[in-house]
Amino acid sequence: MASYRYLRDIRPEDLAPDEAREYSKKEKAANWWHYHWKTVAVAALCVLLAASLLRAVIFRGPEPDYTLTFVNPTGVPDAVCTAVQAALTPYADDRNGDGRVVLAVQSYTLAFGAADQQDDGTDPYLQMAGATQLSADFETCETQIFLLYDPAGFEQYTQGLLYVDGSMPPWDENTDPALLDWENMVFRWADCPVLAGLSIECELGIDCQQYLADYSIGRRGAWTDAAAQALAGSEVLWQALTAGAQAP
Repeated sequence: MASYRYLRDIRPEDLAPDEAREYSKKEKAANWWHYHWKTVAVAALCVLLAASLLRAVIFRGPEPDYTLTFVNPTGVPDAVCTAVQAALTPYADDRNGDGRVVLAVQSYTLAFGAADQQDDGTDPYLQMAGATQLSADFETCETQIFLLYDPAGFEQYTQGLLYVDGSMPPWDENTDPALLDWENMVFRWADCPVLAGLSIECELGIDCQQYLADYSIGRRGAWTDAAAQALAGSEVLWQALTAGAQAP
């Protein structure tokens, strides 16, 4: 039994249990993501594949010849995606040979800074969804061309872009992503005469050209035979959109 000599000086407040710490929304999301990201990624991939099969088998709608994806830390307005789709479709071709030209434009919400540096209004749950979507996209080779708000962060995160001349970076498991020369893998939107010269009508009073001036365009690379087959022919749209672009 503890000696009275040690117990007599204990204050009542010393015996009170510590108050449970209230974690922030960002901390809760980061903790949940740490333990569940693999499950979410697998589930998202299954959903993506099921949706693709459903569209092809049941609805039999036309498959996109090209998919262009925005990656942005806070999300891209639907009005911008719709306007860009309308403006760029004339530069696409019937890549899959189904008799129709279809260009799909979508967006993923994803910031590439460290979690403790993302106090700029980004939603952690949207970030989780964006990371899962991008992971599934790279598995299925859905996107051929990316419009990137943070091309340096994207390349360090994915190591997935080609050089602007179409060559592949000498990447392997031991390559430090921070050393990749991403500047030679993208063109700034404003430096592409075709893109900067487009007349893009956007709803909601958004000046699309001003909005898009902050983005860079990059082409997805293929490091496996399956990816190369899925992405074959995508250089047609890339060349059309970047014709006359200034070298990085």
